[in-house]
Amino acid sequence: FIGASLGIGLVTILVLLQNWWLAVQVAIAAILMQQVKDNLLAPRLLGNFIGLNPIWIFVAILMGFEIAGLLGTLVAVPIAGTIKGTFDAIKSGKPSDFVSTVTIAHDPPPD
Repeated sequence: FIGASLGIGLVTILVLLQNWWLAVQVAIAAILMQQVKDNLLAPRLLGNFIGLNPIWIFVAILMGFEIAGLLGTLVAVPIAGTIKGTFDAIKSGKPSDFVSTVTIAHDPPPD
């Protein structure tokens, strides 16, 4: 969020030195594109990757922020994906979904 705002602000200021009307147009276009990316594209792509509806991603991020601030926003989506995966595994009812496929090899005890 801060990086995008700084970038838009810096470009707008640089264009403002040349032409104030063009600077206004650049700022509006950049803000609109940023909003579309952040509010439409990113949740849809993230939702397809994790398997969550974009609405639930927004809810998870808002809840994460309310509960734990900035750290909560960073871990909210992975936690929501884990919860969804757990509920999907419980709902499917297959015992194999609960068993790890990882095996740990160990050396036999010495004689």
